[in-house]
Amino acid sequence: MALKFTSKIILFSLALAICVSSLSVKPALADSGVVQEQVLKFYLDPALVPDMNFAKAVLPKYVADMNAILAKNTSRRLVFDPETGIVLTSTKPQTDSATLPLPTQGFEIWAHAVKTSNSMSYGGYAGMDKSGAGVLAGLKWTRLYDPDTLAAGAVADYTIQLDHMLHELAHVFGAGIGEYYNLMSINDTTGLEPLLNIRLSDPADSYWSDKSDFMNDPLLRYQPASTRIEYLASVQYSRLTATIISGSYRNGMPSFDHYTIRVLDQDGTPVPGANVKVWNVKGSLSNPSELLFDGFSDQNGNVVLPWGGVGPTHSAMNFLRLIKAYQDGRSIVQPRYFSIFDADSIMLVSQAGEIDLSLQPQAPNVGTFTSVGTKDGWVLESAANSQKGNALNVKASTLLLGNDAANRQYRSILSFNTAALPDNAVITKVTIKIF
Repeated sequence: MALKFTSKIILFSLALAICVSSLSVKPALADSGVVQEQVLKFYLDPALVPDMNFAKAVLPKYVADMNAILAKNTSRRLVFDPETGIVLTSTKPQTDSATLPLPTQGFEIWAHAVKTSNSMSYGGYAGMDKSGAGVLAGLKWTRLYDPDTLAAGAVADYTIQLDHMLHELAHVFGAGIGEYYNLMSINDTTGLEPLLNIRLSDPADSYWSDKSDFMNDPLLRYQPASTRIEYLASVQYSRLTATIISGSYRNGMPSFDHYTIRVLDQDGTPVPGANVKVWNVKGSLSNPSELLFDGFSDQNGNVVLPWGGVGPTHSAMNFLRLIKAYQDGRSIVQPRYFSIFDADSIMLVSQAGEIDLSLQPQAPNVGTFTSVGTKDGWVLESAANSQKGNALNVKASTLLLGNDAANRQYRSILSFNTAALPDNAVITKVTIKIF
């Protein structure tokens, strides 16, 4: 049976560029070559510690596992002395309030856990103490484990304990305020077509598809694993989180005065007079949206805006913008989400003042083309590794891949009639399907 090949060609005709500029605070970056040590203390419910000697033996392993994650891409390390770093208490140790500014170097980290009767450990929030200590607070644990002798059924509970401490530790240093996980699923509630949702579960999602390093970040989600070793191998802070942990951002992130939206055509030419609309989309359950701007690009295709909204930028109520552009009443670019974490990445990770975001227009795919069978075929290499052709079949009805018995490589050829494509088409992606 002859194989059929189809090629679907997609055009991108417009782009929208966002320029974040005018930093009001210069980023404070840590020297990546200098290890910064933080003393860690455990404040534990006595019900979690029936055997103090066991606690002294296993908690250093907890800390070692946390340091294994930190060592992957941060300069922070936790220092723990089991003789002085375990405090039994039935009440929370922290005040959960402190006078600003908080210390950014040399402060203690406290982990406060109480016993839960639930079948699995849970909970956690980033607290503080008037002493300046940062607190991995609100942890609810079933028990203490020896990480070296975990039963199969205990791996999930132990790694959840570890994961929640790593999550809150990142918050203590100022990372992920507003929560990455609030961006896992966002509904477009603007009511204005074209609608665009965010779905972390969709590999092609326009917001998450370029953020692969976030996928294993404890601030985004817990990574289930069958073994402790597997968990430690898979988990790693994103570049943004790691940069913040290694830096001095405990008292707040750098801010910016404005950002610039630039609407360009497929040739990079500015599009003046484009109707640009910008919404604040809230990271709450129903994702209510508020129109912040409805205006037109200038002669350079630009719209200059403050972040706007109400409240802190690092808040689920004000951390996300949805941008849409129209001309003559029709959408001319694919809508685009831009979050405060994108801005953080520009300022802190890339150390750049500008980011270009390519957007797909609201136009149908140009077409699907079927290969011309009478012009398909293959060429066989003359000798192994010669990179020179010899035998050929110009009308083959089958696709040959790989090598023959003499280790000579096949090269198959497909012919498509693309005369229907516009002369000025910009090809950005080709998908080939075999039937």
